[in-house]
Amino acid sequence: MPDAPAVTGFTANAVDSTSVTFSWDDVLANKSGFSYGVGMLQSNAADAVVNSWKIADNTQTSLKWDGLQPNTEYRFAIAAVKNGSTTETGIRSAIITVKTMPDGMTMTVSGPAADAAEGSDLGYDFSVERTAGSHLTLSAIGHVKQLGADDSETGLAPTYMWYRKGRGETEFKLVGADGNLAAGTASKLEIDLTADDDGAQYYCHVGYNDVGLDTGTTLVNIEAEETAPTTVNATPIRTRRLFSQASAGAKKFLDHTLVNTAGPTDSEGSKDSETPETPTNPDKPKSDNGAKTDTKVKTTTTAKDLANTGDQTFALVTTAAAAGATLVVIALIMLIKRRKTH
Repeated sequence: MPDAPAVTGFTANAVDSTSVTFSWDDVLANKSGFSYGVGMLQSNAADAVVNSWKIADNTQTSLKWDGLQPNTEYRFAIAAVKNGSTTETGIRSAIITVKTMPDGMTMTVSGPAADAAEGSDLGYDFSVERTAGSHLTLSAIGHVKQLGADDSETGLAPTYMWYRKGRGETEFKLVGADGNLAAGTASKLEIDLTADDDGAQYYCHVGYNDVGLDTGTTLVNIEAEETAPTTVNATPIRTRRLFSQASAGAKKFLDHTLVNTAGPTDSEGSKDSETPETPTNPDKPKSDNGAKTDTKVKTTTTAKDLANTGDQTFALVTTAAAAGATLVVIALIMLIKRRKTH
């Protein structure tokens, strides 16, 4: 069924000599018309035939399969089924192999739990979010018990094997193991997280002799690094540059105007011998071209100051005023020359 979601997180959590308990992720909560189907398969082949099914409704995330033989190996898978009927199924999960315990023995596993307190009940954290550079501790525990003839229980110590699969990898790889822990002691996997752990998956295989159960799979998500927001306001920078350029342009325009309207230089010779030299302030020294040195220096200094100032409004107003004043001076000089000519 193309519209049926794949069921994830399928694992066996508990087993005794005649039964196995399964659990899985809740993927059908918002899917009406579907149920969960747990099937017992003839072999480990991908196209293996299902011998029998057990159905759980779409609100369940666990199921117990009873009536099995002691010390016997079985294979199971899960899929979404249409309206409780196994004639139509969704994508089948990976096959898990479970061996029942000998008579009088039971085994349960829990975890992995993330950063759990010592001695606490280890829940199953299917997903954790941490920052790169932080430390993560995953814990898992298996309880293997032997039931005595007098109904007494003896705790046995299982072995632990930790597996990891990185983002984009196709197979889980062994990354840690514990085999000398006392009964009832949790196994821990210590991880110094890096950016490469984003999307990595971890699980623990708990075994006793040739019987083993896998914990659930924990997905690690690395949080994006938090940085202070950087706002680059390009407009003021560009505007300041434009005003600076305008001020520099005004300076160049004023220099050019003052030189060309102050009279001929010595090298150019007199173009109009009747044109009187522009009056100057006798208290101020003249420049070589006869222009007012104080006026030119003042204008240059003002333009330079405007080019370096950050006050854009002041630069605009002053530049406009300087340009306007220059136009007035030019108009007056042209009027005087025109009247002199006529």
